[in-house]
Amino acid sequence: MNERIELIKNTFRVIPDYPIKDVSFKDITPVLADPVIMSTLTGELVRKIFSFPEFDYIVGIESRGFIFASILSNILNKGLILVRKAGKLPPPIISTSYKTEYSETSLELSVTSFPKNAKVLIIDDILATGGSLKAASNLIKELNGVISGFLVIGQINGLNGHKEVENIAKITSLFTF
Repeated sequence: MNERIELIKNTFRVIPDYPIKDVSFKDITPVLADPVIMSTLTGELVRKIFSFPEFDYIVGIESRGFIFASILSNILNKGLILVRKAGKLPPPIISTSYKTEYSETSLELSVTSFPKNAKVLIIDDILATGGSLKAASNLIKELNGVISGFLVIGQINGLNGHKEVENIAKITSLFTF
């Protein structure tokens, strides 16, 4: 791992037993608060993007995925599509539920904001169980979208989230925890 990526990884704050016992939460807020590290992170994500097949849109998963999807879509001049938590979008929407390591939740996608046959790259901050990436990909496939890949900042070892999505499309991360 190069020193830029090591710096990004080490800036995350790890909070044991949050939000429940035996879960170790990876807090990205220190990364977001440091403009030098954010710039470094953005550069590393852009470098990784060029390893994916062609895509026209970047999909960000609420909430931290929005941050990086927005930045990258602007840099790359790509459209931005948001996958939201339940109850945040006006109809018509499609919805799916999924489990995380500590809860069950739902994601939604606006039917009217999703272009027909869109080729997308899905972005999120951390890959844990793979539930949110798989749920987002299911919504996109339901609207006949094509998933070019998944890009996350970090993956959590031991939760095997990559196994949930690696058969859908290429998954790339900067590092593992």
